[in-house]
Amino acid sequence: MKYIVLSLALIFSTSLFAGDKDTKCGKLENRQLYKGEKGGCFYKTKKNGKMEKVYVDKSKCNC
Repeated sequence: MKYIVLSLALIFSTSLFAGDKDTKCGKLENRQLYKGEKGGCFYKTKKNGKMEKVYVDKSKCNC
């Protein structure tokens, strides 16, 4: 039973990010920068247990 639960957890967690279309575009103060599908430049951070995007000036992205 443990293996089934673990397998389902792995499948679910990888499927959450399978549709992620953010492109890695360098770093800012040791944070990974991303360029979103609409051209915004941001890094991801966890706030109140949820992942959020914090947008920065587009000139900070190197892609």
